[in-house]
Amino acid sequence: MKRFSIFVTVLLFGFFSEAGAWDGATVASEYAGGSGTEDDPYLISSCEEFAFFANNVRDIEGYSKGKFFLLTNDLVFNENVYDRIDFRGAANQLNKPDWPMAPDGYSEWTKAPDDVRYSIFNLMPFVGGYSKDIDGPEIFIPFEGTFDGGGHVLYGVFQDKMQNYGSVFPSVEGGTIKNLGIEDSYFVNMSQYGSFAGRLMDGHMLNCYIRHSYIESGGSYGGGLVGMIRGTSTIRNCYVADCVVMGKNGVGGLLGRVGANEANTCVVENCYADAYLKNKKTEHGAFIDGVTADAIVRNGWYTMKGKSSVAIDPNQMGGTIENIYLLPSDDALNSDSLVARLNENAKGIEGAYSWEKGDSCGPKFIKSSSTGIIAVKSHSIVASAAVYNLYGQMVDDSFRGIIIRNGKKIIKK
Repeated sequence: MKRFSIFVTVLLFGFFSEAGAWDGATVASEYAGGSGTEDDPYLISSCEEFAFFANNVRDIEGYSKGKFFLLTNDLVFNENVYDRIDFRGAANQLNKPDWPMAPDGYSEWTKAPDDVRYSIFNLMPFVGGYSKDIDGPEIFIPFEGTFDGGGHVLYGVFQDKMQNYGSVFPSVEGGTIKNLGIEDSYFVNMSQYGSFAGRLMDGHMLNCYIRHSYIESGGSYGGGLVGMIRGTSTIRNCYVADCVVMGKNGVGGLLGRVGANEANTCVVENCYADAYLKNKKTEHGAFIDGVTADAIVRNGWYTMKGKSSVAIDPNQMGGTIENIYLLPSDDALNSDSLVARLNENAKGIEGAYSWEKGDSCGPKFIKSSSTGIIAVKSHSIVASAAVYNLYGQMVDDSFRGIIIRNGKKIIKK
């Protein structure tokens, strides 16, 4: 088995720690430190310790509830994942790679029995789990604690599980994921899928992003970050950049669905989505597929790439939607004015990271060694490329927009 030797050195709490790439099999027997409290979180410094963490959440009932976990290093599960996916093919069409077996060089975590239709490779362990008998109820093993990425990144996540709720955290209930990035990764799953979470129920995400990655589903309700958020969930100060997002129904660049049929008070704010979408219906949202009554979606930006013609499916547009803007070009995506507006909004979000211009695929978070609240600097708005609102109307650099409540346009600022 090929083994990658990558070392990342970080400064944390006054000492240096070193992390290497995972071999796909080794699981640690303990954390790098900590007791799991808010003041003394469990410290995760390696892929082996992450596997230990994931297994505990999956195997020990209620293990994560009320506990705190802190990532202290970038983790490398595989290398060059996105660049090795020939998803465009000779005709430049987006197609799933024909991989009867895992590609050479990938570390195998689990494999399905030979009589299963799909070979199942999950090259980073799920944090929690989901199962359903043919005639039985859905069974979730959710993550219920607080996972703080500390500004670090999971590289080379590779999941070809072909199951519902496929993602790093299949289900988050009352838990929080914050300050975490995913890059150079590959996800192929079924309904209610994403990169971070398949389902966010009364959960929260802050300062999270996925970049330069591929997310595909054979089912419904999927997004770059999360498949569906429900209840009192919030997603703040997050983004999807330079990703491919594919699915059958209910596809959104950032999220699949905000809220379900039941009452909810979900909030999504100060996020952007730069995703190439491929889906069977053009009304799926380049930003979010659908927003149900009582949810709030505000201050968002999106690009229109691939097979999508709207920001949000007009047939699934409820709740309150404020100030959602099309970025019609890469110049607008990489503009000073977008960075300035993101920073202006971030000032009102507790714990929000500040933003800066990225190298080539949109704004990114300013790197910081802090694992708590970092100050957001004030920025002036700078004139830049034209920006358009949800209805395709050009707006000026003051970012005036339209408010929609329960599907009706009622206010123009």
